[in-house]
Amino acid sequence: MIESQLNYVMDCLRHIDRHAISTFEVREDVQRRFNDDLQRRLDGTVWTSGGCVSWYLDANGRNSTVWPGFTWPYRRRTRHFNPADYELRRCPVRKRERAEPATA
Repeated sequence: MIESQLNYVMDCLRHIDRHAISTFEVREDVQRRFNDDLQRRLDGTVWTSGGCVSWYLDANGRNSTVWPGFTWPYRRRTRHFNPADYELRRCPVRKRERAEPATA
């Protein structure tokens, strides 16, 4: 899982560098869809049911820590950074200042 996360982050950083991105944020609709799917898949699992209290659950009883499945689908989903899932902002382009000629 950690290797997959690091591969994703490195792919993201390469994209940011190539395209002079200054900031990026996950799109709200993408995050909501991902979280809704995650919660649906976690519902009824040992991680969220039975009334147990654990550090996996937040104050609202939502689990945002555990991946509910095998590692290979996670690896497939995080194989490449998808810029379409983010709001990307480019660095402002600065005009290069002209160097003053050297005087002797």
